[in-house]
Amino acid sequence: MCLLVAYAVLGTATLTSSHEWGDDWAQYVLHARNIVTGIPYGDTGYIFNPDAPYVGPPAYPPGLPLLLAPVFAMFGLDIVALKAVCFLCFIGMLPIAYRVLARPFGRRAAFTAVLLFALHEQVWTLRQYIGSEAPYMLFSMLTLWYASRDRPHATGTRAVAAGVVVGMLAFASVACRSIGVALLPALLLDAWARRKPLAWYAAFLASFALLIALQKSLLVAPTTYSNELTVPGMQLILSNLKGYWAVTLWVIPMPSGFLSDIALAAFIAVAMFGAWRVFGSAAAGGSGLPLRARIACVPLPVWYLLAYLSALALASISPGPRFLFPILPIALVLAAAGVGHLLSRMPRPRSYAFALASFIAVYYVYLHASAREWRDDELATCGACREMYAFVQAHTPPDSVIAFAKPRAIALLGQRPGWMWNPDYDADVFRATLARARASFLITVAPGTYLYPRYPAYVDGKFQDEIGTTVFRNGMFRVIELRDRR
Repeated sequence: MCLLVAYAVLGTATLTSSHEWGDDWAQYVLHARNIVTGIPYGDTGYIFNPDAPYVGPPAYPPGLPLLLAPVFAMFGLDIVALKAVCFLCFIGMLPIAYRVLARPFGRRAAFTAVLLFALHEQVWTLRQYIGSEAPYMLFSMLTLWYASRDRPHATGTRAVAAGVVVGMLAFASVACRSIGVALLPALLLDAWARRKPLAWYAAFLASFALLIALQKSLLVAPTTYSNELTVPGMQLILSNLKGYWAVTLWVIPMPSGFLSDIALAAFIAVAMFGAWRVFGSAAAGGSGLPLRARIACVPLPVWYLLAYLSALALASISPGPRFLFPILPIALVLAAAGVGHLLSRMPRPRSYAFALASFIAVYYVYLHASAREWRDDELATCGACREMYAFVQAHTPPDSVIAFAKPRAIALLGQRPGWMWNPDYDADVFRATLARARASFLITVAPGTYLYPRYPAYVDGKFQDEIGTTVFRNGMFRVIELRDRR
């Protein structure tokens, strides 16, 4: 508990008022603003471009915005206060994750996994983001915890109540991130293996479906990116597997890609060995158990891990490290269990354990010491950015559509509708789509800055002079009033 309090105090004390460009966070805050002000939930000012669905969906699930709304009502657009909401969700998740993992894997392995997860440099950096990762981890771990602890043979009212609670927690997870649907097959398979009564199934599915229906009727339909709605083929699956192998390397970054590959392969091998030693032989039928009993040997968190990874492999979304945060504690506890068993077979396990712990400690210090600071041009809240937002607010009509590489950021911080192109447009299509989007202004950036690669190569100084008149310029941005607004 002392470690958790110290972690929370240090993390909260080091929250900053800056935020990087990835503008998912801006859309979440815009949804929260709409909840507070009574504006329709989806009217954020972000104009969805079906040619560029990777920018973000028209609307996000309401889980995080509902958590942010009270803070926005009290403090307005206070980035530190909004970050604190997500960080407190993360703090609350840690002891719950420990409880979820301790029962099937033991306290030592669970504590090791949660500690390594919380102290990882990339996870520690997560506190500086307003994002759905921490709330999703909180509710998904709560779902796993409650579903694992309720009595499988409870009947009548108790079974109904337990099913309703699990359904509500599963909905809260999906309301934070749509990939929370991976909880459903894991929960249903575990319930079947543990012989839960039909009343539990009915209550679970009915409560979940009812809450989804209420969300759809009152706020927004369950969120999908338009390009997710594809039939997965082998090429997509192999591409996702390759992509997630690449992005998983941030878990064990090394000076060279080859060393990272070796370290990641070793981590996966140890985790698989740990899974086999904890429950694998029984689940494989080596003890002569029937199928249902063998499935029951596998802990619910592992079924969730498998369902989640399957969803990532099948989804037509760009692989990214943020999708791996929710399952990293489970992967770490499997690795910890595997290492623990290997150490127990060595002649001096304590000596080897101390050496391994010392190596990990030094490695973690290296990760934190080598983490680079954000440059100004990587921040949506830099000084040049604030100058540009102030100009947009003061010198453009309120209904002006702004074409910008970060449309949700301009909608929140510039208070004008934002739209983004597809970088693959040629020059003629770019001009035509600007007109179709009814864009009044185009904001470009200086060469060499963080956002510059998001602009087509032909959007140079000559092209910008041809399509409009420069009305604002500073060291980073150029605001162009467009001539053709058909």
